[in-house]
Amino acid sequence: MSNTAEKANSGSGQISFNSTKFDFQCVFANTYGRVNIPASLIDRFIVNDCIYSIFPEAELIIDNTDDQLDNFIVKTQGENPELSKDVVASDTKAVPQFQFNTDGYDSVIITMIPTFVMGCAKEELYRQDYFFIIVDENTEIVTDNNKKLKKFILKDIRQHVLETTNSRWSTADALQRKYKKQKINVNLNHVGNTGRKLETGLAIKDLLAHGLNNLRPGYAKFNDDWSTGEVKVFYSSKNNTSYMDDLEYLLDNHISEIDRDNCFLKASRDGSFYLKSVTEIFDTVVNKGKDKKLYGSGLQDIFHISGTVATQDSPGSDGGPDSNAAQQFDGIDSFHFMNMTANDIQNEMPSMCVHSYDQHHKQFSIDNTTAYTDNVIKESNQLYADPMAGHCIEPTAVIPTNESKKQSKTVKHVYVPGASDGERRKEGVNRILSNILTLAPCINFKTEGSAHRDAGKFIALANKKIEPESAAEKLIPGDWFVTNISHVYLFSESQYLNDITCVKPYTSQPLIKVEDGATDLPGAVSPDEGVAA
Repeated sequence: MSNTAEKANSGSGQISFNSTKFDFQCVFANTYGRVNIPASLIDRFIVNDCIYSIFPEAELIIDNTDDQLDNFIVKTQGENPELSKDVVASDTKAVPQFQFNTDGYDSVIITMIPTFVMGCAKEELYRQDYFFIIVDENTEIVTDNNKKLKKFILKDIRQHVLETTNSRWSTADALQRKYKKQKINVNLNHVGNTGRKLETGLAIKDLLAHGLNNLRPGYAKFNDDWSTGEVKVFYSSKNNTSYMDDLEYLLDNHISEIDRDNCFLKASRDGSFYLKSVTEIFDTVVNKGKDKKLYGSGLQDIFHISGTVATQDSPGSDGGPDSNAAQQFDGIDSFHFMNMTANDIQNEMPSMCVHSYDQHHKQFSIDNTTAYTDNVIKESNQLYADPMAGHCIEPTAVIPTNESKKQSKTVKHVYVPGASDGERRKEGVNRILSNILTLAPCINFKTEGSAHRDAGKFIALANKKIEPESAAEKLIPGDWFVTNISHVYLFSESQYLNDITCVKPYTSQPLIKVEDGATDLPGAVSPDEGVAA
């Protein structure tokens, strides 16, 4: 038997990363068959989970030296061809290779489960199941050993369907389905466009169900954490729009009906979707119950800077660390810190003047107060800083300002076609709040991998070596919001890493305390004053 055949017949099974065993399976599949890809042929597998993306994206790098991938031996009979010893032994019943169809639906199905959680309550936290579509590929040559690698660019099948399918959807159709489910007889052909409006959250849910469940029933499952939305819209898809185009339009108009904050739409680990406001996520960090547990379910890990790697059994039963486990988490030898830039602060966080026009009442409106700098600072404190009370001395939003901004010398004017207060807020206050979170002080670090970590939750940093009362002491320690996490499986090195990026839009106490009555820092030069010759 050839070396290729021997590798092929190893199939899926168990593989070790960082001395932890994983139950692993990788399958290539399309309309014409499927084949197991053995772990011995995989060089790297990287999954990127970003809070600003609904679905994960991935790269799969295969060792294709001597064209091993293209020379697999597969069965000629049956609906699902598989690698087989029996077929290899009989040349008359075998054909070479898994045949890529390149029709946009060549699939990669991957399962990763740490064996120590299999069959227990924590399996859901650690289990990783992926169904990807191959959207691109390229070949890399490693010059040191003349190894040939084939890289596959992978996209979640649900994202692929939404992006490549022309939609025929409207809020009127969604309302009709809603009324039919409630057994309410309403003819929407006899009402105006106002009567065909639907809350954006309900519209998003119907759009996903309509677009995905037609592919396969059950592809669109929804979490209990679902924001209905404050804004109502009337919308019909255009001839050349995809479901993803429609989805992005609805998300651009969505704000939470509870706290009026921006929301994240995300596919959860179990395959269900949630639509949750940023404030709701921040509220999960500090335990507000009567028990003695300090941390809420939103906190995944606690790291001590300049320590060893975090333990594998870090989460508690609810997904957050146990309060008595804080000292068990070590793990960051070094990190990259990125602060806000002056350009970003100047261009992306000015006061906003929002113009709108009410077509029904033929009335123009100008709102130059709601998105004023001081009001935005106040809202940011309420939404993102105040929930951290209990972990901080005096949690304070990180929004640098100056007299030029307070005197409205730096203002951005925007026009909103909608007339409602919620629509104006989305383009005013909420646009700045979104930028505050995106451009907040940021930390990136690598650590030993653990499959329970997700974007959209928190990690905590602790460092006893930081000087008390320093700027670093007010900013670095504390709870950080994970915006991006990469699960990096290095098969060739038996290593598993997490590349984590997180932001912190608040400090434990004000970085600069301005004396009562003072308008500027002592000795600072106002932009209007100039410099004496």
